[in-house]
Amino acid sequence: MGFGDISLGLTFELWFAIAWMLVGVSVYTYAVGSVSTIVANLDARAAVLSNKLEVFQNYASRIELPAESSLRVQRFLENDARDMHNLVEQEQLQMELPPSLRIEVVAFTHSEVVNKIVFFQNKTQDFLRKILPDLRARKVYSGDFLYSQGDVADEIYFVLNGAFTLYVDVSEMLEWPENTIDRTN
Repeated sequence: MGFGDISLGLTFELWFAIAWMLVGVSVYTYAVGSVSTIVANLDARAAVLSNKLEVFQNYASRIELPAESSLRVQRFLENDARDMHNLVEQEQLQMELPPSLRIEVVAFTHSEVVNKIVFFQNKTQDFLRKILPDLRARKVYSGDFLYSQGDVADEIYFVLNGAFTLYVDVSEMLEWPENTIDRTN
């Protein structure tokens, strides 16, 4: 065994050595398989993001989108890809749960939103149960516009952190600095 300086003398020792080698090979195989699965998943996510960025770059080039706008869209796609992968996995997990457990998990995960946003306070559990699973966290960066004049509002935003500016029209502007939103009334 080894370098030949120690030899096995008993049948028991031989079988123990064989079993120990099989355990070692199994652990090694499992470790290599796990690492390769993780790398393959990372590569798949990176490929999806790379494909989205390539499609966008071709589109931006074709319509001659300004460089600043193009950079902001790329930044959004990169950040969204990181967040979306986790959200998709979480949603799939929630959908596999029985309805009673799903409701309990959603209520817990969204409790901060319910406590901070006045709109959700004093709403029925049935209302919250139907609305809360559809909420999505969104990061918006300085200089980004959520809506412009003439846009159809297809989403509602609840601001939890940060400041924003609301342009009522070209001449009138309202500003809400960070930490001045009243969440109690």
